[in-house]
Amino acid sequence: MSIFSGRASSIISDSPSTLIFTPAATTEPISTATQSDAVPRTRVSRPKAGSTFIIQSVKDKKVIAFWKGLVSLVEWDKPNTTIITRWECVERGGWFGFRDPVSYQFLGCDYDALVCRNTTQNNNESFQVMERKEREYELLIPSIKSSNLVGLRPVAIGSPPAGLKVVNKSSEATVWRFIEL
Repeated sequence: MSIFSGRASSIISDSPSTLIFTPAATTEPISTATQSDAVPRTRVSRPKAGSTFIIQSVKDKKVIAFWKGLVSLVEWDKPNTTIITRWECVERGGWFGFRDPVSYQFLGCDYDALVCRNTTQNNNESFQVMERKEREYELLIPSIKSSNLVGLRPVAIGSPPAGLKVVNKSSEATVWRFIEL
């Protein structure tokens, strides 16, 4: 009995030990794309350790970037190889960390500003995400007083020149999309 279902359109050799079947039609579309035409496959998902993400504002489509030592927002549709817009997701003690894959510095908080300075994931480099709508999240950082966790503060887009900031009210939070690469 044959392991093939359906009919073979051609037989290359008629020797029983070397039969090769060619299907009547292909199952994959034929592509003429070259390496330079390739667009990375992406999907929006909840952050998970071991994956790489682009963190994008749902409202204005800008992404969190690390460039020249500063964390800022940039247009994602204008690729620039010198601006880091990818973040490796790690997890420590149930908290997410987002690390620049080049410098290994973690996205973090210094008072009310987002920074990227430490190569270890400490409290100020730890995040939680809260789903607001399907695949849309608030990015939350711990609020710590006297070494005690007293709550979570959302990350928001501030008015220029403030850029990204940590706010005290959820009503001021920016909703983010995590685009997995």
